[in-house]
Amino acid sequence: MGMTACFRRAAAVDLPGIEANPGAAAELLFEPTDAGARGPVQVDIDKMWNGLHWLLAGDTENTDGLGAVVLGGEEVGEDCGYGPARLHRPDEVARLSAELNVVTEDQLRARWNPEQMLADDVYPSIWDEGDAVFEEELLPAFRQVRALFAEAADAGEGVLVGIA
Repeated sequence: MGMTACFRRAAAVDLPGIEANPGAAAELLFEPTDAGARGPVQVDIDKMWNGLHWLLAGDTENTDGLGAVVLGGEEVGEDCGYGPARLHRPDEVARLSAELNVVTEDQLRARWNPEQMLADDVYPSIWDEGDAVFEEELLPAFRQVRALFAEAADAGEGVLVGIA
């Protein structure tokens, strides 16, 4: 099955519950939801999390700047499979959303380097399957994450991230 990443908006009303009971973070994160009027509430980018992180951060571990989108935030709760869930608080969501909105798809295309991604052991090791992986997997994951952060920022919400 492999490691997959889920992002979920955390409304202001959810934050005190997460802080009081960090175990609630994983439950909230992976609880199915409908988008409804609030826009995208939950995004599952499947196994594209490390590839997206690599495109945004330039390596597999950096959590500075846009590296915080996938692997940053405050750890909350127990291990989801690849560490605890992480919480981006509303001020950080606003900052990351603004930074994500500056990134163009052409910039991501220019960063796309399957050979280097394989050399850097970026998960999953499918990058040599051609540009369709970028166009049909990574780019849609970027669009979904960017939209979720934008909606959360507009609503003054946090974002939970978990990799399981």
